[in-house]
Amino acid sequence: MARHRWPTENPIGQRVAFGFQPDAWIEIVGVVGDTREYGLANSAKDELYVPVAQQGGFTSSFVRTASDPAAALMAVRQF
Repeated sequence: MARHRWPTENPIGQRVAFGFQPDAWIEIVGVVGDTREYGLANSAKDELYVPVAQQGGFTSSFVRTASDPAAALMAVRQF
């Protein structure tokens, strides 16, 4: 995505519209290498990683415990 959208500029600090809201801009704060989401045989596509907490959505966690799940609940809630 960085090479595609900003071939001669530093992508860090650039802003892109995200989502369906016209004022939902996000700032590029880092760049990762090419990714091939659907297998190595496919070409790399533009990708954008956005933390779930910044999407205005919800987060979910899965916890596995060998003890009583109800006993672990307080520790999970404090996390």
